[in-house]
Amino acid sequence: MINLSPFSDFSIRNWFALIFDSSNSLFCSPSVRAEFIVFTAALLDNIWFFRNKIAHGASIPPFQELLSIVSRQIKMHWFSIVKTGISNKAPSPVWIPPPLGFIKVNTDASFKNGVSKAGIIFRNHSGTISLAATYHHNCLDSFSAECLALLDACKILQELKNQKVCLESDCLAAITFINGNSGNFFWQASAVIDQFLLIRSRWPFWSFNFTPRVANGAAHALAFWAFNSNFMGFVPKNELPVSIFCDLGFPLVGPP
Repeated sequence: MINLSPFSDFSIRNWFALIFDSSNSLFCSPSVRAEFIVFTAALLDNIWFFRNKIAHGASIPPFQELLSIVSRQIKMHWFSIVKTGISNKAPSPVWIPPPLGFIKVNTDASFKNGVSKAGIIFRNHSGTISLAATYHHNCLDSFSAECLALLDACKILQELKNQKVCLESDCLAAITFINGNSGNFFWQASAVIDQFLLIRSRWPFWSFNFTPRVANGAAHALAFWAFNSNFMGFVPKNELPVSIFCDLGFPLVGPP
């Protein structure tokens, strides 16, 4: 937590001097300082933008929507940083079964107006579904929703105590940070990221991989179905929506 109260009377000029002074002890690490600078830049950009709109007679959106706008700008910035650091090796455009003895878990989230539904699908080496689940969350943005879907899957896996696991998500920023390729993340998801790091320390053999949306269709369809049906929990195999059977012949459905 950054304590800003001693600087509440600072002028804008002094604020900028404080933020850009890398020698001060205000921030606990360089990455936190970088995150704060990006947050401040997005905030000031929106203050300038909406001040202009007010000057021309326009109304401003509600406070919650303003926060979402700032959050989206921050997300776009970090996503662009992450994307430039990703290997040129293209991920597979189709869903690929895991090796024999492994479980592959695909996750996705459907998000709208502060509400998200997580879709989670477990499949074995033959592509057969062994488990499907959906969860409900209240969160600020789609990045947090994607992280929470992955975390839900990890909590199920911890109960199963399975070491041979491949997790996949089409959220590039989340997967990149979980794998330690970036020191920056979005503040609103920091508590979730901290839980991921704890889980990684307990289950070091789990792999977290990015997959494109086209190869994550089943989890995406399940999350979308959960949002529309308001279903939450483990989905009985005889109630799985037809829409999840979309990954080029996968998945099959195993015995009850």
